[in-house]
Amino acid sequence: MDIVRADSDELFIDVDSHVKRKSMTHLHMHNYYELYYLTEGVRKYFIDDTIYELKEGDIVVIPPDILHRTVGTDKELYSRILLCFLPDTLDDSLKNNEWINNHFLRIPRIRRKKLDDIFEKIEYEKNRNDEYSEQLINNYINEIFMLITR
Repeated sequence: MDIVRADSDELFIDVDSHVKRKSMTHLHMHNYYELYYLTEGVRKYFIDDTIYELKEGDIVVIPPDILHRTVGTDKELYSRILLCFLPDTLDDSLKNNEWINNHFLRIPRIRRKKLDDIFEKIEYEKNRNDEYSEQLINNYINEIFMLITR
């Protein structure tokens, strides 16, 4: 299997809804954090030598330079939010959190609405792109990590 390196210095947020039969063909790594939030459906996430079975409300965080890929089933629709950002975005106190190094976290239903609202704010600021947008986005990313770490 080929390994792909995909580096970037840009924030990336992508909301992908009701996708069917979409699987990555290559393991890849990059110089940024990847936060994958499954909002609907079921997926498998390969990270290094571990396979995670994701369900609705699960989050996977991949730090920079970690091999990974995601695959799904042939019949299951899924929706996800993908957020990619550079390491200096995240506060140092959050980078050393144990669950980030374990990659996987199941979000209780009671916290998902707050999480969804923060992702909407990030998407809004990404599209607005004024003199305050970058700082607000950085704050929102740190808010996500604080919310799910509590």
